[in-house]
Amino acid sequence: GRWLNWIDLPIYHPKFGGKYEEHVPIDLPVFYCQMSGPNFPHMGVTWDLIKAQPNGNVVGKLGKRAGMDIQENFSDIVRFRLFDDASIWANIGQGEETDKMPHNLEELLKGQTVNWQRIDLEKMEMEVYVMQRAYHNAIDTYLSLAFVMTEKSNEAEFSYIRPDGKYYDALVERGKVVKNTTPNNNPKVPMMDMTGAKEVYGLATYGHHHMARVARGLGGGGCPCKGGDVSTYP
Repeated sequence: GRWLNWIDLPIYHPKFGGKYEEHVPIDLPVFYCQMSGPNFPHMGVTWDLIKAQPNGNVVGKLGKRAGMDIQENFSDIVRFRLFDDASIWANIGQGEETDKMPHNLEELLKGQTVNWQRIDLEKMEMEVYVMQRAYHNAIDTYLSLAFVMTEKSNEAEFSYIRPDGKYYDALVERGKVVKNTTPNNNPKVPMMDMTGAKEVYGLATYGHHHMARVARGLGGGGCPCKGGDVSTYP
């Protein structure tokens, strides 16, 4: 016999009872970093209290454009309000060939040059969330820090909907406006006190905030920015 591992249903499918019929097109990416272990045992009671508050599962307009209010995909989310002087910092490199994210071990051993600078939030919109979501298509859920952003004057920079398939067909049938159908794998962002938007470079292994895991007897956790998972080595 054969196993059916997953079924891809558009949000307009009758299974969802019409609750997403008026939903905006889902065209923005979610940038996230997993922050807990499975089922977050050290945070469980606190998280249950947080998500039960009036602002629990209240999703902003950017979060909706990223599909974060689709309860079948996101168990619970809480919007994280930043202090007025808080910001987001991006690695824009130093103008060197080694700025680019390494593609293999040989390139990785040469090192990567980084340069973290502050994004100009006068020109960008952003929303930050803590989200509970399943991981690796498993039953266990994890807590992750996530954010969604778009450039105010150029929404096509981050917006994308694949112009094919049942979801796209459903949008067209309903007369929904699709902002962009051309993928941009390296969107640029405006930076504080700089002219022109800058390309952002991801890190191939650990995030810049990770501790020295190997020195502390820990394995895994070296996940690249653009997908993949280095979870259980050595």
